[in-house]
Amino acid sequence: MVRNFLHILAERDRLAQVPGIAEALRDLINRRRGIITAEVTTAVALDAEMQRLVAQRLANYLNRDPDKVTISSRVDPAIIAVSSPELATGLSTTASAAARAPAATLAGTTR
Repeated sequence: MVRNFLHILAERDRLAQVPGIAEALRDLINRRRGIITAEVTTAVALDAEMQRLVAQRLANYLNRDPDKVTISSRVDPAIIAVSSPELATGLSTTASAAARAPAATLAGTTR
């Protein structure tokens, strides 16, 4: 069935549409399973543990099963607008330290 579908796409010169079709299918399957995806934009990349923590907190906030919440993250350093180069350097250092901090510390617990 999938092979036939791909064959039809190739015959009609539509193979470039495959990524969009796959994304639409994934969205449909997730919707039927009750899974939501939150788009998260941060100034620095989140490690796997921090992504898990964000998804867990979002699930708690939405009163959802944590297994039913996923996140799609992207990095955009421009979300922190800074006019001073010295301040920008300080924020970058602080953000990098926060990214390396243990998740438990960021979750508000102590060890």
